[in-house]
Amino acid sequence: MINDFELKQQISSERSKAYLRRAKILIHKLVFKINKFCETRSLDEKNVFRLHNIFELKDCSRLNSDNYVSTLINRKMLTDALKKDESLNVSLSDCEELSLLKVKESLICLHEHHRLAATTRYFFQSKQK
Repeated sequence: MINDFELKQQISSERSKAYLRRAKILIHKLVFKINKFCETRSLDEKNVFRLHNIFELKDCSRLNSDNYVSTLINRKMLTDALKKDESLNVSLSDCEELSLLKVKESLICLHEHHRLAATTRYFFQSKQK
């Protein structure tokens, strides 16, 4: 019988297979609005406030793979970023250490609008007090 820890490890392993590559992206490079025909739902301040309070109590856990955010990146943008830093080709597929992918343009997020808004407040507004 599988225990909770083993189940979480198995789920995490399966999730990591679904990603092409993983990298750190500067938070200000993430956008949600694609165009007037395809927008995310409007930001609910109550939800952002609730998530921010959770982060204040329990920490943000941004490096936990369960909290990664999916984004879209076109092949040219990825190729350009990889050309600038040859070491990224190897490190982006490494599960242990995430490397910073320096992109010129913004990346489109598929979900987690509220979580990222709360994360931005947690790291940039709360820490300035």
